[in-house]
Amino acid sequence: MMKRPTRRSGGRSARVAMRATPLAENVRPIQGGMNSNAYKPLSDTDILRIHHTALDALEQIGLANTPQSGIDLMVKAGAIFGGEYGL
Repeated sequence: MMKRPTRRSGGRSARVAMRATPLAENVRPIQGGMNSNAYKPLSDTDILRIHHTALDALEQIGLANTPQSGIDLMVKAGAIFGGEYGL
């Protein structure tokens, strides 16, 4: 009579062991010396548009319930404090 193996080969333990071993140099997705500016989801123009839109919103809507430290910093930078209406 043939003896059956008590454990299956592979399975979860094999997958865990495979993930625990480091990748070979030639298959690593990130390698030393790579240009870090490779990922740019927004163009410089898009970033400027977002920045100007945020400044326009602050100018048109302003801020309410601003802490005194924030008021002091923003007034020094050129913001206009409107008393009870905030910045």
